Amino acid sequence: DMRDRLFICYAHQDAEWLRRLHIHLAPRVRDGHLLIWDDTYIIAGANWQSEIDTALEHSRVALLLVSPDFLASEFIIERELPRLLSAAADGSLRVLWIPLRASMVDQTKIAQYQAAHSPDRPLATLVDAEVDDALDRICRRVSEAFKAPDALTTSVTARSIGKSSGANNE
Repeated sequence: DMRDRLFICYAHQDAEWLRRLHIHLAPRVRDGHLLIWDDTYIIAGANWQSEIDTALEHSRVALLLVSPDFLASEFIIERELPRLLSAAADGSLRVLWIPLRASMVDQTKIAQYQAAHSPDRPLATLVDAEVDDALDRICRRVSEAFKAPDALTTSVTARSIGKSSGANNE
């Protein structure tokens, strides 16, 4: 299976959150248990659209860093998100999301997927020590999403399919 990456989708205004997430994921990356892709890996001069397409094809888990800027991004909402949600619907990708700041995420399809942190307490509302704790827990949830593909239901659709097919009775 070539789907072995974590695809991180974020708005450029939230780059500082991406940086902090990378720090927390570093031990998993260093020990070879996790490959990450986000647009900071695109080399200058490369065809960025084809780089994104390739990364999406090789990703098993997508982590969305949700904020008002994320939801306002035409590129994310029109180009990246439909592909991610389509892959999630066909079962080839698991979608998790993090609330960075309060937003209207509840008015979007993203709300159907599992939040890796409580939407009631966006990361930006926490003090530094709580942010580290939250990012640590988020990273553990990401690892679980890779390890136990059948145990972690990520969408309403997957939940209904899992129950009706008796997948939990093996």
